[in-house]
Amino acid sequence: MGRFFGKVKTGKGRCSYCKGVFSKAGVVRHLATCAARPERLAESQDCFWLAVAGADDPRYWMYLEAPVTETLYGLDRFLRDIWLACCGHLSLFYIAGVEYLSDPADEDESDPDFYGDDYDDLAEKDMDFELRDVLREGMQFIHAYDFGSTTRLKLKVVGRRAGGKGDIAIMARNLAPDIECSYCANPAEKVCSVCQWDDSGWLCGKCAGEHEHGEGYLLPVVNSPRVGVCAYCGGDYEEDENE
Repeated sequence: MGRFFGKVKTGKGRCSYCKGVFSKAGVVRHLATCAARPERLAESQDCFWLAVAGADDPRYWMYLEAPVTETLYGLDRFLRDIWLACCGHLSLFYIAGVEYLSDPADEDESDPDFYGDDYDDLAEKDMDFELRDVLREGMQFIHAYDFGSTTRLKLKVVGRRAGGKGDIAIMARNLAPDIECSYCANPAEKVCSVCQWDDSGWLCGKCAGEHEHGEGYLLPVVNSPRVGVCAYCGGDYEEDENE
């Protein structure tokens, strides 16, 4: 099955409030009127509604509400915890021509291929900025984790509205894609970090035991755009959401 470059279907996702299952487009409409959501807004705060998706595999997506007073550091930590963190790599946001680095003092250079022709005007800052100071409704921006085996996310500010009391929260998230073993019709349980870029990397339990590269190169199939990359084995929210 490969790394799913090109045209892919985004699939369905689950509302975190009522647990209903919707298409990616349908969940946006649903969240605006979900009958279960107002119960969580007794003590509301000003929040951004953020759409997040894998830049190279949009089947992985979620909608977040984030207090406008949260910092880029906080959003970065949340994305790491959910989808990305494996070996303590550096990360960045690219917002309106500015690069916000997780630790700019330790990074000597960046990859201009992330940004295209705007790179020449790039300014660098740290992530110690509140979201309300750098984001606006309708704005699109990029998050990149690990400047070697990079996982890129595309984010968009869908709106600004009253949200629940507390920290960043998942409003809805994609259900784990159905990925078949590259050698049979069984569900894939492992992915080979060597073979992940072609049609031989996705493995069921039986085929994983017979795979030429051995257990040391196999990673679990998890619900994340970083599946099969570096040493990533899943985030803090890896419960089976398809149940």
